[in-house]
Amino acid sequence: LEYKKLSYSVAMFLLLSERAVVSFKSLLVAPIFGVALAACGGLFQSSDTARVRFDIAVDANGNAPVAVDLVAVKDAALLDALLKLPAAQWFAQRNQMRLDYPTGFTAWSWELVPGQTVPETDVSEGTGDAYGVLVFAAYRAPGDHRARVGALSDVTIALHRDGFVVSADGH
Repeated sequence: LEYKKLSYSVAMFLLLSERAVVSFKSLLVAPIFGVALAACGGLFQSSDTARVRFDIAVDANGNAPVAVDLVAVKDAALLDALLKLPAAQWFAQRNQMRLDYPTGFTAWSWELVPGQTVPETDVSEGTGDAYGVLVFAAYRAPGDHRARVGALSDVTIALHRDGFVVSADGH
């Protein structure tokens, strides 16, 4: 019992000493600072998508073919601009974007037919150093038809009648 009292007293003394208080504050502030830096997106590139699968409904895009682009963006300023761009504008401007940003992104393109079965595509080589990965789909229905993939390793893009959904691991 005497040993436990002594240990408790020593621990309290260390916690209350100036050096321990500074260290304790550092322990609290460091994770918060790290999260804030990660939220900025400028220091950490974390979009590591490996495989893309498609689940295409028989009435996808109102029973019409749909163009889909998966874009791994390697330029932070370009990512900010693309996050505001609707799919219709992306498809209208992508050739110019390739000229303006020759190393700013890697894109994979598909032209998909409703009900089609598409083999899984490995995109791991082009996404590991990306700031973000986006999906654009050229739907006839109104809407932005753009989604940010995030840090998902395996992605399923489910194409529905009037829009699409991106999910992890085929769910």
